Amino acid sequence: MTLLLRSLLVGILVCAWGTSAFCVADKHVQPSDEKSMPSYGQWHSSRFGGGGYVQQVVISPSNPKRVYMYVDVGGVYRSDDAGRSWRMCHGSLPANRSNYSVRGLWVDPEDPDYVIIATGNRWDGRKGIYVSTDGGTTWEMTYKAWFWGNGHRRAAGNVLVSDPENSNRLYIAAVDDGWATSNDRGKTWQANGQLKSLAPIAIWIDPNNHMNIWVSCYERKLRFEGVDRHFKRGLYFSQNQGETFELVNTSDVHEMVQLPWANHPLIAICEVGHLRISEVMGKTFKPLEEGLPIDEVAMKKKMSTSGSAFNALSVGPDFVLLGARNGDIYRLNKNETTWHHVKPTAVNEGSWWGRIQPGKWQHYGKALGSITVSPVDPDHWYMTDWYAAYQSTDAGKTWNLSIDGIETTVIHWILTDPHNPTVIHAGMADNGYIRSENRGVRFEKPGGGPSNVKHIVASYAQPGLMFYVGPKGHSWLANQLYITTDHGNSWSRCKMQGLPDMESSRCNSIALDQSNPNRLWLAVSGKITPNEGGVYVSEDQGNTFVWDSMGMSGTSFFSTSIWQAGPQLAVSKNGNMIVASSSSQSIYTRAVDDKNWKKVKLKNSNNGKPSSVAASMYAPGILAVAIRGSGLFLSSDNGTSFQQVWKGDASYVAMDPYLPNRIAISTSNGIVLTTNFGKTFEQLDSNLPDRVSRLPLAFAGNRILVGTAGSGIFYIDLPKNQQALTDAPWHSQLNQDVLYLKTDQIQIGVLPYGGNLVDFRMIGKSNIMDTYSHTWHQDGNNMPSTSSTDRVEYRGHTTWLCPQSNWWQYQNINTKLRANKATWPPDPYLTQLPYKVLEHSQNKLIIQSPPSPITGMQLTKIFYIVNANSVKVVTQAQNISERTLQWGLWSNTRVKAVGLAYIPITDQSEYLVEHVNPWKNPDTQYRFKIQDFKGWLSLGSQTSIAYDLKRDTKLRVKSAPRMIVYRLVDQVFVKQANSIDESELPAEHRSMECYRSENQAVPTDELLELQFLYPMKSLQSGESLEASETWTLNQSQYFGPCDDVTSWLNAVQCKFAESK
Repeated sequence: MTLLLRSLLVGILVCAWGTSAFCVADKHVQPSDEKSMPSYGQWHSSRFGGGGYVQQVVISPSNPKRVYMYVDVGGVYRSDDAGRSWRMCHGSLPANRSNYSVRGLWVDPEDPDYVIIATGNRWDGRKGIYVSTDGGTTWEMTYKAWFWGNGHRRAAGNVLVSDPENSNRLYIAAVDDGWATSNDRGKTWQANGQLKSLAPIAIWIDPNNHMNIWVSCYERKLRFEGVDRHFKRGLYFSQNQGETFELVNTSDVHEMVQLPWANHPLIAICEVGHLRISEVMGKTFKPLEEGLPIDEVAMKKKMSTSGSAFNALSVGPDFVLLGARNGDIYRLNKNETTWHHVKPTAVNEGSWWGRIQPGKWQHYGKALGSITVSPVDPDHWYMTDWYAAYQSTDAGKTWNLSIDGIETTVIHWILTDPHNPTVIHAGMADNGYIRSENRGVRFEKPGGGPSNVKHIVASYAQPGLMFYVGPKGHSWLANQLYITTDHGNSWSRCKMQGLPDMESSRCNSIALDQSNPNRLWLAVSGKITPNEGGVYVSEDQGNTFVWDSMGMSGTSFFSTSIWQAGPQLAVSKNGNMIVASSSSQSIYTRAVDDKNWKKVKLKNSNNGKPSSVAASMYAPGILAVAIRGSGLFLSSDNGTSFQQVWKGDASYVAMDPYLPNRIAISTSNGIVLTTNFGKTFEQLDSNLPDRVSRLPLAFAGNRILVGTAGSGIFYIDLPKNQQALTDAPWHSQLNQDVLYLKTDQIQIGVLPYGGNLVDFRMIGKSNIMDTYSHTWHQDGNNMPSTSSTDRVEYRGHTTWLCPQSNWWQYQNINTKLRANKATWPPDPYLTQLPYKVLEHSQNKLIIQSPPSPITGMQLTKIFYIVNANSVKVVTQAQNISERTLQWGLWSNTRVKAVGLAYIPITDQSEYLVEHVNPWKNPDTQYRFKIQDFKGWLSLGSQTSIAYDLKRDTKLRVKSAPRMIVYRLVDQVFVKQANSIDESELPAEHRSMECYRSENQAVPTDELLELQFLYPMKSLQSGESLEASETWTLNQSQYFGPCDDVTSWLNAVQCKFAESK
């Protein structure tokens, strides 16, 4: 059995520019066929490749295609194709951060599915030994002990090995806990008290005499379990299979192998920068350094990436390999004493962002962690470094990147771009700022900037403006604010004048005023007092700051560490703010018109530590705070009061910027989601491999992205059409201006702005209209503006003039729109400005628009109760201009897209299916499917292509009678109108139309519109035309059982025929 050891010294990231001396493959050539990233249940792994520390590769002796690999903070990986692609297999480990810090791995020499790992770190308590009998699909803990998978010397060798003559007998060397043996392949363990109070980094067994065992321990002074400890270094030797050990050498033995020739001497890396050989069982060593670039000064200067710092040894049948921390590999052939530099002629890294490029810093081989020689092919080598694994099949001449599926990034923050929802910004601990332009499927690094980015904010008011916080250079802290105005392509430091000394202070959270791109706030650590800690505000994009913390107190409020969750500071669209402190367990809020912060006391918080805060960018007054161990608390009144909506653990909270009813939380065991403003939550797929607590997350349309602390970024696609079926918590506050008509069965609500009907429901049921109540109190900007960006889309039901192509043909206010025959936006006088109330009684409402100089028309809308379940909806349009106008009317009722609409037909020639935008998606497979229920058509919500970004379909029907049946859960809406002469309609229309659209990146583009068209007329000045409809709302059971859709629809039609 070949004795192998690999090692790696942890080092601070150092930026050093350099170019490669060897050939680099063209960037468009893949090192291998790039495979799609693996999925884990409903979760998909995003592609980036960076961060973390890839430790060791372990090849199955019985099946060389089965390869395992482990990471310091990112768990265990498995490959079934000899390392061409990888898959995480730590998802079923108990959800604890330290279980993803793996310190050792062993594979049964006869069974590639029998795997044992040693997990843990020094911060989260003892973990220990886990056994899998199914290749890492499931795990069972068999022994509890300290292992420091994310500690000093974490890549140095293996602390979990087996007897070369008896694979049932295994050994472990645990930190502080010492030596233990198993005689049943890891099922049970027996400690013997040896090597206690030490910090072992590796075990080696003599393959020629299995009684001989060496254990290297390193020196470390630190605080451990609340006590100052001094772990002493040394090489320990046992001649009796670990029953007793003796200290044989006090050298710092970092890595060691035993040669399979001569008298089997030991070769060791000592003191990081020296190679030694021992022929006396490790008691003494002498130099073996000819051919090596020994340079202690260079080694100490850049220890983590120096070519004079050595990290890994591996043995072949007649050679030894040595790896330096800059990626250089040296070979010592059998019976020689001179090392030979194995210079690669090519490194193939494909289009990976970190590929070798002239003039840019070389990532390849940096902090080289291990070298492994295949037991069946001595020319097949594996190498690991900071981010990845590489393979060579020609003894080191050519190296191929082997990173497909490996994602070891530690993510601090994820942000969806407010102006382009397909763009995702992320900040991480080792590679700084990264960006995706396809909703998280793949991330790239634009270049430049610090190695650590803690928090990112983007301006809603100024596209391309963003800020983030990180270090001034390359370290794991945040004390510098950066700005970009080009969407993250380039960044520069803000001057930050007026802040305390940021060499000792930290700033981990930012908040940006969403209406004023110049104003931002920074959370600065330290005592809450001027010139020290607290909230600071800048009015000039971060160049100067003033203290802004009146009313706050605390000796230590905002976090100094980037490893705390966060953010601790947030501002809503309407300017209300929230701050929270984990250390002082305090929460403050501040109203937009107040200078003083007010302390908030939460009920049922159980003295939990606030972990992060959030503020809604669309729904006014919504603030949130996630508290570890206590749950999520929401405020819908600008922070005056909070309600506990989730009980349990919560570390991060994300609010959907499009659908305010959707809120997601990261917990200590995965992600939970609410679609009803926090009334209920559901657990998302538990197959998320890394699902422990510190999981920043963000909505990207109908997708949630989650960042992990060692396994990269994942995304899960949500069901479409998740508009709220319950009222928002602010509903009663914002509907004061809505004009209502009610019976004991139904209610309708009409908004004066634009005269939109925004509320239609049975009493006690959900609103069937597709509208967002947080817009009801808003008016558009600069109205009557002709710009579509100034509009507020109230949605619900409206009536437009038609044809759409004539909307801007009778005016001179905006000649550009007229010249382009623009079909958007509609007339702001008729759809945005407030309507005048002419009559409002118990049973009747009449409102009137302002006269429009754009279309030359004025609308009068009449709503009156017909009976307990029906209402008449009438629109009268009058020509108020001095000339003759050609207009028809177009009734457009937007209902929640989760429901289904049905239209009766008597002949297949009566309907036409169209793409509204055929130039975008000309393929019919992108159309929504038409469902035929024997005389009824429905434009379903399904297409042949899943999760495409944008698609739409219009069903145009020429039918009599004019009726559309819409069903939402247990409510049935029937929209009726008299028949018309189809020849009087614009050429592109039919009398009934049903339009459905969706956009997976923009959920508010999910539309279901029920449309009636009315004849065009030539109107003299003062003449008018009318659209009249009857709306009826019943419970679905009123029409009988719904099991058979066709029979049920026919029953609906019969009911209405009888009523006539």
